[in-house]
Amino acid sequence: AASWNNDGSSGDEKTLSVYKFDGTTDKSAYVDMWDLGPTAGMLLHEVASQLVTSLGRVMVSISWSPDGRYIATASTDLVAQHVQVFSFDGGFIGTPDLGLTIADSSRPTIDWSPIGRFIVLANTTSIGVLYFGDDQSLHLPGSAYLLTSQQAPLTPVVWSPDGKYVGYAFFPDVDTPYTGVIRFNGTALVDPIFKPTDPLSEVPINSIDWSACGKWIVTGGDWGTYGVLPERSLVVIQQAMTCPENCVVKNCTIADVHA
Repeated sequence: AASWNNDGSSGDEKTLSVYKFDGTTDKSAYVDMWDLGPTAGMLLHEVASQLVTSLGRVMVSISWSPDGRYIATASTDLVAQHVQVFSFDGGFIGTPDLGLTIADSSRPTIDWSPIGRFIVLANTTSIGVLYFGDDQSLHLPGSAYLLTSQQAPLTPVVWSPDGKYVGYAFFPDVDTPYTGVIRFNGTALVDPIFKPTDPLSEVPINSIDWSACGKWIVTGGDWGTYGVLPERSLVVIQQAMTCPENCVVKNCTIADVHA
């Protein structure tokens, strides 16, 4: 998976961050940075888990800061989960104290808030917000919101464009996927304002994204996608597409959805 630098440039230079497996049997995690400017395709820098001992062996999620100066990564190994912040050139900043108890088998996902100081962190049982301070440290300003279903596979979480809400989806151990929105009050996440059952799907939701206008959320599942409207209690308003048998949609993002 990959993520664009949000400002896209430093002069004429454009960069793309990538996290990947190296293809060997140990499948160690990497963070790559590529130049997409005049020397397109040049690998600028690579940070591997062998060089940063606190970087988990499997990279799960990655997100740019809104100003393009930092990259947050979430990784996991057999005993713990890790969130690190790297500077623009790939220099390692440090390992934060998350203040969260995370199951060994859980896979963390993250997203950097558009207002710049907060990073949402989610796993199979909880969603929390980390604060990125001026001293380049991370800490948890408020308690994490606990999901009602234990060990529910969670899709990548996503901030609304104004940084006031977090969208998420999960699939508990029943044939009912959920899509929810949690309000962020500036210090912590409060109880979700919506958590409806999707009447059109009984398969896991793999991806979720928020439209630039802030009115729409789109999700992608194993057999198709659908759009939902937060302002109407997240009612499913359009079946955007359907797939033939055995078709799998793994990622879907849109700028807007029209009913």
